[in-house]
Amino acid sequence: MPKKPKLALPLLLLASTTLAIGAIVYGLLWREADRFRQANLLAANNQAATVVENIGLTVAEIKTAVTESLLAFEGPNFAPQLAAWQQRDPLVSFAFSWKSSSPDTVELFPQDPALAPHFSSLIRPPKEGWIWDAPRSVTDLKEREAFADVAGDSAPQPSSYNYGANTTLRQEIRSQSQISTQVAKSSYRKKREAWTSDSTRWIHDSQKGESYWIGISSWNDGQAITGAVIRLSDLSHLLQKSFPAELAPNIERFVIQDRNGKPVATTLDGSASRYRSDYLSRGSGEQFSLGSELPGWNLILYTQLDGSLSSVLTSAAGLGTTAVLLTLFGTGLWLVWQTRASQLDAARKVSFVSNVSHELKTPLTTIRMYSELLQSGRVQDSEKRIKYLDTISGESKRLTRLVNNVLDFSRLDQARAKLNLATQELDPVLQAYLELRQSDLARANFTLETDLQLGDAQLTFDRDALCQIIGNLIDNSLKYAKQGAWIRIQSKRIQNRATIQFSDKGPGLPPHLRKKTFQAFARGDDSLTSETSGFGLGLSIAQTLAHEMGATLRYQHPENKSQNPTFTLEFPLPALER
Repeated sequence: MPKKPKLALPLLLLASTTLAIGAIVYGLLWREADRFRQANLLAANNQAATVVENIGLTVAEIKTAVTESLLAFEGPNFAPQLAAWQQRDPLVSFAFSWKSSSPDTVELFPQDPALAPHFSSLIRPPKEGWIWDAPRSVTDLKEREAFADVAGDSAPQPSSYNYGANTTLRQEIRSQSQISTQVAKSSYRKKREAWTSDSTRWIHDSQKGESYWIGISSWNDGQAITGAVIRLSDLSHLLQKSFPAELAPNIERFVIQDRNGKPVATTLDGSASRYRSDYLSRGSGEQFSLGSELPGWNLILYTQLDGSLSSVLTSAAGLGTTAVLLTLFGTGLWLVWQTRASQLDAARKVSFVSNVSHELKTPLTTIRMYSELLQSGRVQDSEKRIKYLDTISGESKRLTRLVNNVLDFSRLDQARAKLNLATQELDPVLQAYLELRQSDLARANFTLETDLQLGDAQLTFDRDALCQIIGNLIDNSLKYAKQGAWIRIQSKRIQNRATIQFSDKGPGLPPHLRKKTFQAFARGDDSLTSETSGFGLGLSIAQTLAHEMGATLRYQHPENKSQNPTFTLEFPLPALER
């Protein structure tokens, strides 16, 4: 057998080269993707900072508008004005008033028996001074410290493309508050006096899970106190307007969370709790504190930025690179395979040439030796002369078959073979050829059994091609089934096909040859010292000829000792014969 070229080294070099190129390209892609991600993340953080600034300015504007409304009312009877104002201004959750003439009474609008005691304790000035100087009822002084000097029109403008929209929002807030104040004042027509406000202040407070801003104004040296309560959860519709109309690239959404982690506003429509559960299932976003205007509240930034290797691989560039690498590897694999096939083919051809030389030399040597003996006149015995002549004749036939096999293979391999197809009876042709081979079988002590059952069935085939197929099968049996010395040929009809089954009592094909039964140059032993002659072309030629006639030739190995190796040649029956 020709030595097979080793594939391990070429495949290893191909795989390592492809992996090295892939590692370099993916590394560059990963580096570029990370640079792009960092740039987009910076843009996202800048927009988040702008949103935080806008939210702070919006809350400050709300407090400023409420403060201006408180200072616009006239004494001494503030209660009716505050009640009407609270009903009309959506920013004010509660309004309240207190007079020094009734120190134990705080009027809360609207009335809320549950919250009244709490606000009463916050806004009534104790004997020693103002409540905002010492808010003893507030549990956490740091979280609920007083904030003064609220932002007004002189507040610094944020560096944001959304500044114009945010300015319009603040103007709407102030305009709406002024209208509500004027309507409230006009609803109270009793005598009013010009009271003077001593000071104003804001207190941040929490009660029952809600956060509040409490604005307080003191009048006429503490003779009266008026105020308003802003419930921060009621500001969600205004905070929603603080988001930019257009998000920066790769920003998925913004979410505002209160101090309890509950979503208050988001850049998308729908239920905030649903969004939050959806976000948390994919991991938390980046948090930005909303500062002193919304203590404990955060802006959550969710982005679509992913710098993992999987994101690089699934990107358009990654998929394109993968396709190129697979194409490169596939092309290299195909070239390695083609090179191996060419090397195997070359090795087979070298072995074929060596075998041809050896196989042709053997009968030629025999013919030359016996012809010289006869020519010299030294063989006087007539029986020996006849024996020598038979040997010369047999070797000549053998030489003819070898040469014909080579020529037939060459013609079939180059698709130059021309068959003379004709519709005729198969059994008479087969019987006549078997009679011609009887002498060869008898010389080898082989027994031939025939069972021809096709009768006058008409088939389309080439007479010479059929004989050559059967002849090649007989030659194989004479070489490899000498121990059984038995051949059986049966022709019969199976459904709509005509078959010729060829069996012998040989060992059959070895396991390594069963998958390449009809492959050219395939032999059990290709060495020059092999006891059997031939080139490994007989079965390949037989299958090619069968295919050219529209027939099929297949091999069936015995499954147990009671069966014999069998070749089956099948012809389709014409429609009239079925």
